[in-house]
Amino acid sequence: MTVDPYVDPHSGVLRNRLGIFDPERLREVEAGLTLGDNGLLRDLLDGLVAR
Repeated sequence: MTVDPYVDPHSGVLRNRLGIFDPERLREVEAGLTLGDNGLLRDLLDGLVAR
């Protein structure tokens, strides 16, 4: 069996710079970023800075 280096083996979610492992949350975030939801982007960046 081949391992996909772009997928987190535990969650099955594509690896991403936001550190999101929940597939539904990643879908929501990607949709918001695609639509230019600046409030969502600001919240995400605030969360990353707080880490």
